Amino acid sequence: MEWLAIAIDAPLLMIALCTYIFFIIKHKEKFNSKNFLSRFGNFGSSFYEKIIKQFTYKKTILHGIFAMLVLHITTESLHFIWPFVFGISDSLYFGLLTSTHLSVFQVFIMDMIFLDFLGKILLIIILAGNIFAILFLLLTPGYLWFLIYKNKKFSLSHMKVGILVSSLIIFVMAPAFSIKPLINELITGVDIAGQSIIQNSLASLPIVVLIALTAGLTCSILSTKMKIEKIIIKIIVIISQIFFTTYITLFTFSISVYYVETIQYLANVNKYFLLIIFVLFFAISIAFYLLGTIGFIKNTLVMLKNI
Repeated sequence: MEWLAIAIDAPLLMIALCTYIFFIIKHKEKFNSKNFLSRFGNFGSSFYEKIIKQFTYKKTILHGIFAMLVLHITTESLHFIWPFVFGISDSLYFGLLTSTHLSVFQVFIMDMIFLDFLGKILLIIILAGNIFAILFLLLTPGYLWFLIYKNKKFSLSHMKVGILVSSLIIFVMAPAFSIKPLINELITGVDIAGQSIIQNSLASLPIVVLIALTAGLTCSILSTKMKIEKIIIKIIVIISQIFFTTYITLFTFSISVYYVETIQYLANVNKYFLLIIFVLFFAISIAFYLLGTIGFIKNTLVMLKNI
């Protein structure tokens, strides 16, 4: 919770201000400032209390660990995607990384020199699809946790199904992001960086867009039938499971490299007390990520059965 507040305080502040202004403008006639400020200001503490309550019963412990783990991947959406879209990064985080992090404007300028007018339009579509897809993959675990907590079903409109399918295909065929574990850096975790689309595309831009739009339109039309809609939504949830599990695996790998190197160093310099502490922290970390992933898979599998 501290890292969430420290590392992404600026984006959170902007979102909070925009939300506040939106409520004032939309509900100015029936707006109760004291009531809204109270609910808005207490959101963080109430959310924190709800997570803590998950650890009071054995049957909800995995759900609680899953909730804590969701904060990791949710935070990354503001760590990396906010700077990618707006071109404004926080030196607190990016100042510790040696790798280059391109913004959407830099990726567009880098790739546009190889394209004609139509190619530039397709490049914009592909960039938009990539941003939508990565936000979906990063934020969906948190949304699924919310649905499970509220005992609600996961559903999407026909239009959203089409847009989502198209975006995910674009994300796979012409990725604008590289996702890899942080190794030999001052911090551990997962690095999400912008990259050239043309250099990493599996096909030409027109083919990528044609395949993505065709698949999205087809799925949107087919989802009008209840049975097919359920199958498509189940596939989307499974894709979210695969991405979440892969992301946490990369995260765990980065942390494991750090702990192994640190433990080896402490053993070599005969710092046995610190060595025991780091071994304990390492074991707790592995247990946390493992149990959190199991909790996510277990809860979302139950959700799949109820779709």
